[in-house]
This record gives sequence, structure tokens and C-alpha cells, in this order.
Amino acid sequence: MNAKLQQFIKRRKSDIDLLVSDYVSVMNWDDGMLSHPSDYFVDTRNALKSQFNIDGELLNDVQNYFEKKVIDSLFYLNENKQKFSTISFHLRGNINTRTVFLNGKQLLPSESQKIYNHSPDGFNWGYGGSGPSQLSLAICFELTKDKELSSKIYQSFKWDFVSKLPRKNFDLQCFLDINKYLDKSNDSSQSFLL
Repeated sequence: MNAKLQQFIKRRKSDIDLLVSDYVSVMNWDDGMLSHPSDYFVDTRNALKSQFNIDGELLNDVQNYFEKKVIDSLFYLNENKQKFSTISFHLRGNINTRTVFLNGKQLLPSESQKIYNHSPDGFNWGYGGSGPSQLSLAICFELTKDKELSSKIYQSFKWDFVSKLPRKNFDLQCFLDINKYLDKSNDSSQSFLL
């Protein structure tokens, strides 16, 4: 990897990771194998050029890097799917302070913000905005301790669970079905990124 590409990736890593997650969520799988990956990358060059305002050799390098990350992510998910299961957890939230406790321990947004900072103001729930995205990512990461896996499943988990929490205090015993959200990530025809 050349120095110019390394510098670009260092500066834009979270944006690239988010775009990789978006592409992974729209790709279809057939018996665990990606069919016709080139079909999914038809507009990649224009998307990268537009999003990052780059061209020339750097655009070629970024496109190659990006496409490899997408393919690697898809194979990672496929190869490790059987390892994942359902995780039971206790979740309690206070709407006035917007604090959340996961299995009795206060969940802080700072760790999930290192993966992707949707909401500098912290957590929220009961709708589909940036605060619920941050909470969903934080829950998924705390339960799995896996940044890549969490990045793949948290948006589906947000729409199915966090956005439907009551807009008030809550105290719930919950389940995170990782395989369900991996399937949704792989089968989704669009990504809900905020």
C-alpha cells in the first residue's frame, strides 16, 4: 500500500468503513457464495469519486482497497455465521438523563463512537435517529466485543428494537439474535445509515 493511500485511509477510515457496511448490506448471497461481485461494483468508481472528491491514481487505489474490504467483510460474515447465536441481556434506560444500563453496568457512548460517531450527544431511543443508532451500535459492540460484526448488524437491530423502545424509562430482559441480523444485513436492499 503506497503512502498516499495510507494517509487517505487514515484520514477517512470511518467514512470508508461506513460505506463498506452500506455495500455489504445490499449484496445478495447465494448458498454462501457471492454471485457476480462485479455487478455490485459497477458504480463504485463514481460513488467514491463523488463522496471523497478524488481522482486519478488515488481513486484507482481507493477503489481497489474498498472493493477488497467489501469482499473480505462478506466472506468474514459467511465463514463465521455459525459461530454466532442469540445473546440474552438486561437493558434499563432513563429518558430524562438518557443513560442506559446493560446487564447492570452503565453503557457509555464513547466506545461505540470510536467505531462510528452518529451522535456526539449520546444515546436516545424510540425513533430512528442518530441517538438510537449510537445506542444500537453500543449495545451490539458491548455484547459481541467485535467491531466488524457490530458494524454489520447494528442498523437492523436499531430498526427492529431500539427504535421501538418506549420514549420513556424502560427496564427489559432482551435478546440479540445475531444470525437474524446478519441475515437481514445480507438480504437488505437498502441501508439505513444516519
